[in-house]
Amino acid sequence: MPALNNPIRWLPINNPDNPKEPHAVVVSVVPMTWTLVKRWITDVQPLVEEHYHIWEGAEKTSTTRADIGWNWRNIWLGALSFSLVSHLPKVKSGRVKSMCIVVEQNGAQFPIGMLTAVPKLHSQVDEWGIRGFTWYLADAPSEVYEEVLKRPYVFGVAKALLDCAVQATFDNDGSGEMLLHAASQGGEKLIDFYGSKCGMTRLEKCDKVVTKFRNHPRDEFFHWTAEDALQFCVKNDRKRASLPTAASALV
Repeated sequence: MPALNNPIRWLPINNPDNPKEPHAVVVSVVPMTWTLVKRWITDVQPLVEEHYHIWEGAEKTSTTRADIGWNWRNIWLGALSFSLVSHLPKVKSGRVKSMCIVVEQNGAQFPIGMLTAVPKLHSQVDEWGIRGFTWYLADAPSEVYEEVLKRPYVFGVAKALLDCAVQATFDNDGSGEMLLHAASQGGEKLIDFYGSKCGMTRLEKCDKVVTKFRNHPRDEFFHWTAEDALQFCVKNDRKRASLPTAASALV
């Protein structure tokens, strides 16, 4: 069952014979389930904890990640709870959309990306309004492909998850405008990713509250206007079509 109306359907993978001409693999964007959460907890999170660390004030390194210590069971249950609260009177935000990007492995789905997003969050950039919000996001590290999946690394999963968050706003009659909180544990590496590589704008420090349910410093939030979000997603449009068999090297 697809989680989105217009998802990304394939992503590039390593081509050992010619790195300049990558192959591709079919991926699916599906609703997050307890089965997929358990798979992540069992097969992915232990490798994150073993090989990576949070930012410790030094220069950014390839082994810095923000999701050290994340418990996806609690994240998933928290998202379900938030969705229940959204039905209460006077609550202006909508339900959480929890999704996974998966590949097929031995006839079963294996999560290589995890995302919780709120397509309609009451929040403030310049003024209060409804816009999308990317809550928790994590992609499987290279060690998962080497030690668990035994297959080439899939590129661009984190950016594909951001695309999913924007698509969720479109599916809920939104414009694509998006807020995201960059966990401070990710340090400069995360700030560089969202700012330089994804084209998001970091909010400046001031006294304005961004959202009443995420009490973090304002300069830890990043923002896409609707135009910026659309420009980002247009780059992925060719990946929304089914992957031609001749162009694939499925493993």
